[in-house]
Amino acid sequence: MDLALSEFEGTRQIPAGIRSKVCSLEITYDLTEIVDARFPIPGSLMREGSLWESTCMELFAKNPSATEYLEFNASPRGAWNAYYFDDYRNGMKETYCAKAVSISREGEGQFQVCYEFAKKIRKPLLLTPAVIIKNVKGSLCYFAPGHGREPDFHDFSNSVCLE
Repeated sequence: MDLALSEFEGTRQIPAGIRSKVCSLEITYDLTEIVDARFPIPGSLMREGSLWESTCMELFAKNPSATEYLEFNASPRGAWNAYYFDDYRNGMKETYCAKAVSISREGEGQFQVCYEFAKKIRKPLLLTPAVIIKNVKGSLCYFAPGHGREPDFHDFSNSVCLE
């Protein structure tokens, strides 16, 4: 599934793609047109918190009839984390139901993140891929399939459905 992530209060877009397998999700983010960002060379995978405070590629996932959901974060430098929420922005805790198994980079700004799940992925699944860019001025820019009045990736009203 291919889609475009639109900038909150801006006109730029980031092409993204989602591919699913039995126990994994692979997300691609093409950040080559985001010229005011700098990307470090990916290093070793490591679990780390608060990645959304800098450049971060995110994915939110939930069953359409559930209130609980998952948040996945990946940094271009190789850091990642996964969180479970009981409900909208409630009960956040690290989860071990999935992990990033690769964060790779092709060219100037094409990134691919693969998350492997402990169990088979159950569909349908609502997904919200998103990107936070910390630009060279230190400001954060937000990209998602759609936006409300504020950038809020936890709101699934702009998600896509993986059947």
